[in-house]
Amino acid sequence: DQPPIRARGIVRLRHLARGFLLARGETTPSQAFVVEVSDLDAISEMKALRAILRVSFLALHDEESYVFLSAIQTVVAAADVCPTEVIHMVAWSISSGESLPQTKIDSTKKLSSVQRIKLVEALV
Repeated sequence: DQPPIRARGIVRLRHLARGFLLARGETTPSQAFVVEVSDLDAISEMKALRAILRVSFLALHDEESYVFLSAIQTVVAAADVCPTEVIHMVAWSISSGESLPQTKIDSTKKLSSVQRIKLVEALV
């Protein structure tokens, strides 16, 4: 329940998202995102990024600024990895006011107005 521990978890997720860039052989998000990967790798990567985003969206509701700012930075890091997909997911969540479902049959959770504002921050 301690904020530093929660924030550390979110920071580790951001490092994981950034690790996807390094695994692709990219050093900065400004490089081209067209990389040949197998379908299995792409599917696994998207599932992992989706899970990272889901946890980050939940952390946006935290009252501790260190935690929710880390969550915003994690969303940005995920967008650096797969900008088209992540920005689409974030924009959908902002416009619908719902979090990302874990699977297609899961129900979504409503995002508070505060969470939606913080997601907009991540897009900026």
